[in-house]
Amino acid sequence: MRNHMVNNIILICLLVGLNYSTTFTKLPQSLLVLSLPRKSDSVNNYTYIWDEFANSSGDIPGDDILAYGGSYGPFHNYSEIVDKIICLNQTFPEWVELEIIGQSYFNRSIWCVHVTDENITENKENILIVGQHHAREQITVEQALYVIDYLIFSVQESQESQESISILLQNKVFSIIPSLNVDGASILHRYPWQRKTLRPIDEDLDGIQDEIDLETSDINQDGYIEIIASEEMPDVFAKVETEGVDLDQDGKIGEDSPGGVDPNRNYAYDFGNPYFSSDLKSSQIYHGLNPFSENCTRVFRDFLAKFQFPKVLTLHSGIFAVYCPPYSQNSVRLEDEEFYQSLVPIIQANINIEMTQVQVSAGMFVPWMYYTHIESKMVLNLEIYGNLSAYHEEPIVNSSLIRAWGVWDFFNPPANLVINNCQIWWPVLLDLFTYNLADFYSIIPEDDGSETYLDSFPLLGGGIISTIAIGIILMKYWRKKGFD
Repeated sequence: MRNHMVNNIILICLLVGLNYSTTFTKLPQSLLVLSLPRKSDSVNNYTYIWDEFANSSGDIPGDDILAYGGSYGPFHNYSEIVDKIICLNQTFPEWVELEIIGQSYFNRSIWCVHVTDENITENKENILIVGQHHAREQITVEQALYVIDYLIFSVQESQESQESISILLQNKVFSIIPSLNVDGASILHRYPWQRKTLRPIDEDLDGIQDEIDLETSDINQDGYIEIIASEEMPDVFAKVETEGVDLDQDGKIGEDSPGGVDPNRNYAYDFGNPYFSSDLKSSQIYHGLNPFSENCTRVFRDFLAKFQFPKVLTLHSGIFAVYCPPYSQNSVRLEDEEFYQSLVPIIQANINIEMTQVQVSAGMFVPWMYYTHIESKMVLNLEIYGNLSAYHEEPIVNSSLIRAWGVWDFFNPPANLVINNCQIWWPVLLDLFTYNLADFYSIIPEDDGSETYLDSFPLLGGGIISTIAIGIILMKYWRKKGFD
């Protein structure tokens, strides 16, 4: 994949944000926003994602990411995401701003790309999109980057959609985080099962955290990393060992691999519910010791406390589905059921999938966002890909354990189908972007008891947007077969 090397990056700490009114206030100095110099010829330096994936290979036997190695092949690893969005900002500074919203446990920056028409500074509706809450769901990164590129491409070069997208960007601010779990995603080429964060956890309870760098390796050279797991609850498993080398000679392999905590069990609402989260550290749905114990969840919680986002979308994979909040359990507003039901024909007009309610909260983002932030009316979890036929498991004779393999292809399409998958979801996303929330919600109540009309949401920034304060949603994909 092409690396976009950028020199002379100027760090600007002019942080402009807003409170819940239409006036602008200065943001905390903890926010770091990058405003990059323009290049007169930089339009020729940016490569759209569909060109990056052009001529990509089809399915590779085994876990594709193992064959690609640290470069991730045509997929975007962390450094390539950063290079790409920096080049994007240099190329289209009138449409794009970058912001570092916080740091991961291992001090990687978590980036947000803000896309809007900066020449229009009237009040705009703010839309949040986040990818890669769970590390192994790499397709969500590519979908997020596709949305960014398609918006920019449409107003620059596509005559067919130029007018409609131009109008969209005059009235919306898109705050898009391609990768939230940046630490977990950094080891996919060695351990494609990685779902959780990488904050060290003593999974095997021997008193030492992550004592072995990573024992996992494809010993039998079949292209897969196999795991051995025990069933913790129906369709949910806890890892016991992995295929690899016993580096510490304790008779077990991969019993304490790097990390971690499931970020999507780390929110405060219904935290620790044992039905679909776990206090077992080796579990794929380990919730952590406390709500917001993870850097990424704390960062997003703090941002969401400051700003209003009428629409929030989280991207996940493992199945084709759309999940909405559990409005029928304890509705915040009487209109919610009618509103979410109104989205069903919109979704099904574009893609033949169902929309259902999240049934168990258990520290997940969507219910937490729904009950905590009443100003966010559209909170959806989009499961954008799944291939159950790629996933395999078999019982181990004379034990309660199972052996499983095929995780990468379960969650991610072959490289040559990535853009096709993104194109499938684009009409759904576009209809959600343009949906008029005022049809159901004319006013939004504030925490102080006042009310804000939906059509008076301020732009997250002012003038030529040198900053935009982002609230980021950590959203979680819902229950799926296997290890989630």
